[in-house]
Amino acid sequence: MPYLYNPIIFIDDMRRLIVRASRKIVYFYQDILSTIGFRIFGIDFICRKLESSDSYFTDRFLRKYGSELGQHVNFKGGIIIDNASKDKDSTNDFRNLIIRDNCYIGKKVFFDLPNQILLEEEVVLGAGVSIFTHADCGRRFMSQYYPRETGPVVIGRGTWIGANATILCNVKIGEKCVVAAGSVVTRSFGPNEIVGGVPAKKIGEIL
Repeated sequence: MPYLYNPIIFIDDMRRLIVRASRKIVYFYQDILSTIGFRIFGIDFICRKLESSDSYFTDRFLRKYGSELGQHVNFKGGIIIDNASKDKDSTNDFRNLIIRDNCYIGKKVFFDLPNQILLEEEVVLGAGVSIFTHADCGRRFMSQYYPRETGPVVIGRGTWIGANATILCNVKIGEKCVVAAGSVVTRSFGPNEIVGGVPAKKIGEIL
């Protein structure tokens, strides 16, 4: 009976049990409230919840509402999902977001979902990365010069996208690339390339 001789261990173990039980209760009620919110307000309600969710709920909400997630996907904090609804190509769920095994998603990463975003295995997205799958200024004067454009984004296996980089639609980045922080990627790049700048250009290679 080790607790008779070491009450500190007993108190520490009890504290852990209480914390685990409390967390399960909170998760249970949050899940019920989110389900009710979805049925009343639709997928936009879940998008708002994702902005402040922890890793557990981010993973759970994405899987529950259509996203395909691999194993060991690490969400550092809340993410932002736009145009899961109310766009002409919206699916009203998260089916356009596919994240493969062992990816890391930093805080406040932005996913635009009128078209598909695919992150292959071991992709790293730094904090504040934005990925767009469409560009549309709506029924306004500039639309005659810049008509609506949509297209998927694919980030290849092992690629690292630096903090606050922006990836525009119809872009494929090959495997084992590095995109410098703050870059704006407007075109596709092959494997093993280091790119950076506004707009992003090849600045090196990974040998």
